[in-house]
Amino acid sequence: RGYQYGSMDAFVPSSGKTIDQVYIDGLSITNGSPRQHLWTYVVSLQESYIYFTQNCPRDQSPYNFRNVPSFVGDHFNCETGFTTSYRQYTAWSDPLWDGAGCVADRAHSCDRYGWFHR
Repeated sequence: RGYQYGSMDAFVPSSGKTIDQVYIDGLSITNGSPRQHLWTYVVSLQESYIYFTQNCPRDQSPYNFRNVPSFVGDHFNCETGFTTSYRQYTAWSDPLWDGAGCVADRAHSCDRYGWFHR
């Protein structure tokens, strides 16, 4: 189980990054040498405004997908603990990556919560 504390930026730091650099706020699972991407659990800022690049990529807003590294592709789950604006505290009431409270237009994450779906 994961919990969000404060401001997270999803894939925002990923522009031009490689698998060996920081490319998400969250947890990335890789294997091998050289590393190969298996799955990424991403934490975003909030759910309320779909055009913030710090939020989860959504099916209805391809604008947000520009931040997803090509080596990640669709192999990720993105969620936030804050529905409106984030706060500088731990969002204990909404655990991350459990599928509960998932926004319907983010179906690529909502339908694949949990472990790897490859």
